Formats: sequence, C-alpha cells, structure tokens
Amino acid sequence: MALFIRDLPQFQQDVVEYTRKVESIQDKEQRAFAQSLLADFLLKVEAVDRSVEDMAGGFSAVGLQHSTFTRDLKEARLKLHRFLEKI
Repeated sequence: MALFIRDLPQFQQDVVEYTRKVESIQDKEQRAFAQSLLADFLLKVEAVDRSVEDMAGGFSAVGLQHSTFTRDLKEARLKLHRFLEKI
C-alpha cells in the first residue's frame, strides 16, 4: 500500500495551520493571494499523491512525471510558507 501525503498527520496539521493563517489576513488582496497559494499547494499534493497511486498501479510512465510533480510541490509549499511568514 502506498503512503500518501494527504494521509500524513504532519501534512494535516500544516494545512490547518496554513488555513488559520490565511483566514487571519486582514487585507483582502493579500488574503486572496494567500488563498491562491494554498489552493495551488493542495493541488500539487494531489498531483503527487495521484502519481504515487498510478506508479503503485503499474503505470511506469508516470514515474518520469513524479519528480516534476514533487519539485513543483516543494516550490508551491515554499512560496506559501514564505508569504505567510512575511505577514
């Protein structure tokens, strides 16, 4: 059985914390930007999880994309984290 990011307790805690921080932003434009960063981060997590699921199912071509999905996820999380740290 494959291990998914969405099932990890640390990921779930991070999402709660990120969501709390995003919702606390008073400036509407900054909040909207932070919401888009959070949504992008969650989409990237789903892409990585799907690629793991596909690889576990025997789709070897997905393995080539997995590293791209993983890199994109790291970049999305870093953007979100940096933005929220500035506020």
